[in-house]
Amino acid sequence: MQIKNDQLMSFLDLLEELLRRHPEGLKEWDLVALLKEKELTPFAQANLGDSLVMYQIHFLLFHGLYQLKARLNREGFDLEVHCLKIQILNWRLAEGELAPVDPMQDYYMDWGSYEQTGRLEVEDMLQQFWKGFERYSSKADAYDALGLDEGAGLSEIKNRYRELAQKLHPDAGGTGEGFEKITWAKDILVGKPSQAG
Repeated sequence: MQIKNDQLMSFLDLLEELLRRHPEGLKEWDLVALLKEKELTPFAQANLGDSLVMYQIHFLLFHGLYQLKARLNREGFDLEVHCLKIQILNWRLAEGELAPVDPMQDYYMDWGSYEQTGRLEVEDMLQQFWKGFERYSSKADAYDALGLDEGAGLSEIKNRYRELAQKLHPDAGGTGEGFEKITWAKDILVGKPSQAG
């Protein structure tokens, strides 16, 4: 599925053309859709429902984007490369100034990463992503359950929990369900107390 060297320059030209037509930037999904419309191989034929193919398409696109970033840097410009925003930054670097280094660039510029990543590795990456997403979602729900803004401090969380527990504990006339919900929220945000013994 790799893009051949003789196709690379025209691929980079096409990426630059598409990005210049969208100065506000594009999401990765939108850029892939535009490449599919242009019937560019392998994007046009890609079955993105297959997780390995999806990873390969993602890798090929980001490999091309980092190649384009290097070309733009030589011309004094930069390229923001992120799945939620891909954008040519239309400001010139000062003479001798280096563009900021993107920690993911080495990964996507190394074909070994592409060649050594099989279906099992992709499934593992997806699992790790969804676990992180669930943790993030759980935290957002926990703050909401306590009626706090995200990022509230530890003492604020504990104080709010104590305040609600006094009202919602079954011994105080509350419901078991309400008390369990705020206890779950507190445990998510500050951790469960360690069990002695």
